[in-house]
Amino acid sequence: MPGSDFKAMNTGFGTAAPWERACRWSGGVLIVAVAAAVYANSFFGAFQFDDIPAILDNPSLRHLWPLAIPLCPPPGGLTVSGRPVLNLSLAVNYAISGDHPWSYHALNLLIHIGAALVLFGVIRRTLARSEAPSPGASALAAALIWAVHPVTTEAVTYVVQRAESLMALFYLLTLYCFIRSVDAVRPGLSAGWKTIGVISCWLGMGTKEVMVSAPVAVFSMTASLWQRVGKAPGGRDAASMPAWPPAGSR
Repeated sequence: MPGSDFKAMNTGFGTAAPWERACRWSGGVLIVAVAAAVYANSFFGAFQFDDIPAILDNPSLRHLWPLAIPLCPPPGGLTVSGRPVLNLSLAVNYAISGDHPWSYHALNLLIHIGAALVLFGVIRRTLARSEAPSPGASALAAALIWAVHPVTTEAVTYVVQRAESLMALFYLLTLYCFIRSVDAVRPGLSAGWKTIGVISCWLGMGTKEVMVSAPVAVFSMTASLWQRVGKAPGGRDAASMPAWPPAGSR
C-alpha cells in the first residue's frame, strides 16, 4: 500500500472532506459546552481540606517572580510538595484572584476541558489508524464520558487536586504529540510535534510523579499499535520504525 494512501486512510487528515472537518470541530464544541454546563456551579466552591495548607498557607505562591520562588514549593508532605509545575499554576491563580477561589476553579475547568479535547484527538487518530469503524463518533463518545464522569469530579472541583487533571492533560498531550509526529508528512513538522511532546512530558513530571509512566505508554504505542497495523507511515514496515523517546533523545 502506498505511503500516501496509508496516511490519508488512517489519519483522516489532508484528504478529509469539509463535512468531516466540520464534524470534528462540532465535536470539540460539544465537549466544551457539555463540560462547561456540568461544572458551571463549581465556581462558587470554597477552599477545602488540603487547599488550606497548599494554597492559603503557602508563602511560595505570593510572588510569580523570580520563578525560583513558585518553582520551589514547601516540603512537608503537602499536595504541592515536590511538584513545581503544580505550584506554579497555583501561583498564577494567586496573582489573579489572591485568596478568592473563582480563578482557581476556572483554571481547573479549563484544564479538564483541555484534557477531554486532547483525549478526543488521541482516540480518534488511534482508531482511524487501526481502521476501526466510526472513529470520530467513538472518540467523541469517549471524550464526553470523560468530561462528565463523576470519577473526575474531585479533580475539577477540589482545587488542589489539580495535580490529577493537569498531569492527565500533559499525559494525553504527550501521547497526542507522538501520534501527530508519526502522521506528519514533513520531517520539520514531525520534529516540532516531538519537541512539544518532550516538553509536555517533562511538565507532567513536574506536576505529579505518576507521569513517569508516560514514556512507557509511548513506547507501547510504538511497539503494539503500529505493528498491529503492519505498516508505518511512508509504507515502511512498522517493526523498522524507530521508537521515539518522549523524555529525551537517543
